[in-house]
Amino acid sequence: MTEEGQSRARERNLTIRAQVCDAHTLPFADASFDAVTLQFASRHLEIVRAFAEIHRVLKPGARFATTTCCAHLAYRRSAVSYLFATFGVVHSQAVRQFRPEHEGCRYFANAIRHFYTPRELSALLKDVGFVDTESRSFLTGIMSYHIARKPLN
Repeated sequence: MTEEGQSRARERNLTIRAQVCDAHTLPFADASFDAVTLQFASRHLEIVRAFAEIHRVLKPGARFATTTCCAHLAYRRSAVSYLFATFGVVHSQAVRQFRPEHEGCRYFANAIRHFYTPRELSALLKDVGFVDTESRSFLTGIMSYHIARKPLN
């Protein structure tokens, strides 16, 4: 993804300094960014910790934007069936003898529990100090984006 981003930036005569790092402990000084984005990663993170770290590195007044898969009530109700079906298929195909594949299936099946509703994600952003949070769901509520601002003071 980093290479693709660099390629697209070059096509537009832009320069992007990209660095892959842990979102929970960003190696940047406080108040050093005008904007931060996080795309489709919230279910893989300790989200409150990551949001707090993003808040820390943003300059006052700077914006944070995130896009993610999200859960709504009907989706959560169907999640139980999804989890049972996923684990049933995994076990019925005797994948457990191949440990890495079994663990990969388990990881993605468990990830469904870490999808937030847009309202929940907005609340988490406010809890770590963001203001002016805007969110919108799309693709019939399967995905959402949030834009929030770090306060000026």
